[in-house]
Amino acid sequence: MVGLVLRYAPLYEDLTRLVDDGALGSIVSIEASEHIPPAHGAFFFRDWRRKSGLSGGFMLEKCCHDIDLYAGLVRSRPRRVVSFGGCSFFTEQHRDFDSERVYHRWPSYWRSADSSFSGDADIVDHQVALVEYANGARLCFHTNVHTPDAFRRFCVIGTEGMAEGDFVRAYLKAHRAVSGECTFDTTYKGDDFSQHYGAGERWRQTSHATWSMALRSRCPCSMRWKPVSRP
Repeated sequence: MVGLVLRYAPLYEDLTRLVDDGALGSIVSIEASEHIPPAHGAFFFRDWRRKSGLSGGFMLEKCCHDIDLYAGLVRSRPRRVVSFGGCSFFTEQHRDFDSERVYHRWPSYWRSADSSFSGDADIVDHQVALVEYANGARLCFHTNVHTPDAFRRFCVIGTEGMAEGDFVRAYLKAHRAVSGECTFDTTYKGDDFSQHYGAGERWRQTSHATWSMALRSRCPCSMRWKPVSRP
């Protein structure tokens, strides 16, 4: 089961609203990246997630959130996909780096390896993907797990305007294509509930409201939660 929690991030809700209101026109293309610093990247290569048989692969385990967000903006199914990736840094060839504390900062437990450079991982540490959707929109996506600074940024370009932002740096801006006028410019504050750019608290509130409505309406899904009396 995948919990696509980033759908509830306030930044993404505002981005979706800009698209719905026609501020960008029809989406033509999207450029997006997720860059991950060494401590986080090393965690993937020591943790059980390093095995694609357990995690489904890095793109599914980590970048499914990003692909989901931009597919939600385009609102169309992929028609063609081409993607290339590989593992160029977290390999036995670079085992000398293992003495650096940063590569052990995040603890891992179940089926973990002692070193991120053990060579027994079969996931990628970088990948690029091009997606063409059925409605003609296109996405260019890039990820790398060994960068000096983290960011999760994007640029959505439409027939009438452009929106750009970064979930990590917590900002979103939009401009008109012809006049260059800024139509939206704001920054965001995270929460203490999660590390998902304010999405955790919003997700919790939405989930609670959904279950409350289900229980009040006595829908079939809520009936499973009724206590069963014993004879």
